[in-house]
Amino acid sequence: LVVNGWAESNLKDSPIRAEYWLQHLLQIHRQRSAASLEEPNAPNAVTYYYDLTPDAELFALVIRAWANSNSREATEKAQVWFQSWLDLEQQQQNVFLDPSKSSAAPFTPAISENSQLVSLEVLRSWSRGSRVDAGELAERWLRKTYPRNTNSARPPLTLFPLFFEQHNEKDTEDVIPSLEIDLTAQPSIKAYSYVIDAYIHAQKRFKFNVKAPIAVNPKDLIISAERILMEMMRVHSSALRNDKEKFHDVFSASFINVISALCRVDLVERAEALVIRLEKYCLPNQEGFVTAYNAMLQCCQRNLFVSSGVRERNFCTQRLNRIYNRMIQQHDLLPLFPAIRFSAMHAFGEANRNSNSAPMKVIHIFQSIPRDKICTADYNALINSWRLSSTSSALSEMETLIQKMKAEGEFCEALRPNSETYVAIILAVTNSVSPKSYIDSEFWLNEFLCLGKSRIGDAESLLILATIIHCCLRCSAAAVSSSGKDSPGNVALRAYEKMKGIGITPDYQTYIDLVTCIGSAQKKQGESDELILRIVQVCIDEGKMHPNMIDQLQKIILSHNFHNFFDQAQVTGAWSRNIYKK
Repeated sequence: LVVNGWAESNLKDSPIRAEYWLQHLLQIHRQRSAASLEEPNAPNAVTYYYDLTPDAELFALVIRAWANSNSREATEKAQVWFQSWLDLEQQQQNVFLDPSKSSAAPFTPAISENSQLVSLEVLRSWSRGSRVDAGELAERWLRKTYPRNTNSARPPLTLFPLFFEQHNEKDTEDVIPSLEIDLTAQPSIKAYSYVIDAYIHAQKRFKFNVKAPIAVNPKDLIISAERILMEMMRVHSSALRNDKEKFHDVFSASFINVISALCRVDLVERAEALVIRLEKYCLPNQEGFVTAYNAMLQCCQRNLFVSSGVRERNFCTQRLNRIYNRMIQQHDLLPLFPAIRFSAMHAFGEANRNSNSAPMKVIHIFQSIPRDKICTADYNALINSWRLSSTSSALSEMETLIQKMKAEGEFCEALRPNSETYVAIILAVTNSVSPKSYIDSEFWLNEFLCLGKSRIGDAESLLILATIIHCCLRCSAAAVSSSGKDSPGNVALRAYEKMKGIGITPDYQTYIDLVTCIGSAQKKQGESDELILRIVQVCIDEGKMHPNMIDQLQKIILSHNFHNFFDQAQVTGAWSRNIYKK
């Protein structure tokens, strides 16, 4: 219980504390064993208490503690403790690696159930390791523990785990003795799943590991996971092929992990083939298919987003339609799941990007949602699909939907517009060709701010501020004539001040656009210099100064004001990382 507590703990020193108890029991075991061997018949001889001998479960828990620690040395520790367990087990059974040292029958190195338990934890440590070759190493461990060729003339490498890292494959052949063995045991489903997880986890860690081998292809890691999954199916599926519910319970987790991983590396065709295979043996509408189809739909959306050519986009759109239509045919209830709806609507919205037609597929999905199931996210997906289209009525359709949301939101909070809603409409307005788009953007900014600081994200606020100020700059550069408070410069300044009021600080490019917009709107050069330089001083204080700002200021403010400011500017300790005072 004590070691199990440390194994499941997230404390940094948990594996060390778990090891302490195992080492303590091992020490007691060695002392009592030595005393019994020295004077086995002495009247006061120490009795060998087997109940204090560490068992396989204790070793497994220590290895699990290391696996849960995410330590770099977890896998090495796992192998060391596994070797220690084998030594203890062989000592208890009075079995030796060299048959000539024993009068008993020649040693047949079949892995025991206890050793399989400990070996599983070693595999688990690989599945949670940080090495990009963890999947390959986990598979090698599996192969040596359960040789697929039962006529192999060598024992499992798990009998010699320390050779695993110290020798290459050829060296290992020379070191391990040749023995006649007969191993018929097959890897368990859990053992296979740990190897699959090791490959998938290695792919996730690949982009974060600066020491990763250049030759490693992340896609190959996931293809290897798929190969292990197919082997697991061949070994274990025959008994469950006629029990679709149990088949799903046993295999769906590994299937879904591989399908999601294939989609992450844009191998959606292979993911689709796995889903079709899983559908053959499982009942429809089960929860695992939600994750699988959701991953494929999201992958289709990403592929459409990065596709530029017409032919490539058409191919991606056809694949999206094929996957969605199969989902409808095989699993009629899946569209009722929110995650599926959102992914499908966003994917079809992306497929309709820059199209002169309305997003009919998205509209159809939206209209098929039961009335009591509609939420703000459904409206947002439809609004975004209109934003991506190039139809002339897109903006008015978006405004109509938002007004409908506000009306329905009076009675149901789940239907009220949120920050994502207003981000979409502001992006659409600022992207329109209307010369007064910057004025409309300020209206929607005020609606956005009415949500309150607690319901507004910083990233969304930064995006909105940068978009509105850039729109003001564009309209100002296009010689949009508007005087007084509705000039592009004043609208940009008000947007800046409102966002500063809720704690949002612009990035360096937004500061450049802001001062350029104010400078472009002035009727006479120099009349806005004081305001511009005040903003520049704030930019300096926030560490957002940039060389492009210097170049722009020289164009929009009077020369003597420029030199006087930078001769007296308070830059000590507040200068940007991009500008160095010499």
